[in-house]
Amino acid sequence: MAQTQRGTAREAVDSTHESAREQRLGRRAELTVIERRSGRRRVSPTMLMGAVIAVAIAFGALGTQVSIIHRQMKLDGIRSEITQIQTSTKELHQRESRLQAPDEVRRLATTKLGMVDPRQSAFVTPTVRIIGSLDLGPRAGIRPEA
Repeated sequence: MAQTQRGTAREAVDSTHESAREQRLGRRAELTVIERRSGRRRVSPTMLMGAVIAVAIAFGALGTQVSIIHRQMKLDGIRSEITQIQTSTKELHQRESRLQAPDEVRRLATTKLGMVDPRQSAFVTPTVRIIGSLDLGPRAGIRPEA
């Protein structure tokens, strides 16, 4: 079978050469039908190059999509972290407000620091009692009364 294909291909080449020779001599060549080889089509370089370019574009687009998805995942992670930090900050501000309340300060002072509430102030008035004599002597210039 391979012999017959080679034979028909050679005949086609020979007939092409003959028609070129006849055109040079001024004669018109007869047209002949050349049968196709056993159903296989030859791929033209243009079609091959087009297919290679299409595959390259597809892989380029795929790479771009993967890169975009990767960056979107990073962005989502950062947004999630920002949300957590904002929630934490809000909770800390609320805790700070609670800790600054006078009742909370008093409670922490008594429970954690062992402090006690101050007692009521008592005013003490001293009583004057003179014990002994009041002798200031001759220098003071005062004489004691008899």
